[in-house]
Amino acid sequence: MLIASLALSCAAPAPPSPAPPTPGEPDPRAAIIEQAKKEGEVVIAGSNADYFMEKAQGFKKKHPFITVKGLSLNTTKVVNRIVTEFSAGRVSVDLVDTAEDRAYMLAQEGALQKPVASSPI
Repeated sequence: MLIASLALSCAAPAPPSPAPPTPGEPDPRAAIIEQAKKEGEVVIAGSNADYFMEKAQGFKKKHPFITVKGLSLNTTKVVNRIVTEFSAGRVSVDLVDTAEDRAYMLAQEGALQKPVASSPI
């Protein structure tokens, strides 16, 4: 499973539409989508998981083969869960909504993956 830290604001404007991949170059999102098909689900965790579940409706329409699940936990519980799972080699959370200092803690543990694609999937 992949973990990324969400640094989103409710008032943030939508990003511009992504440029199409350069002809002849592989789309970096293709591998992510194929892995998601194998896993079958994306888990969003954090104290605002319900908010992100609402925002995931467009994603669900575009990728009906992926189930989106929300895990509503306070910041301390979600960070502890991720660190514990990461230490055990089995992380169930794909996206985490957390404060910058907690994201830093997760990064120090090595539990955050750098973004693979800079455009929406």
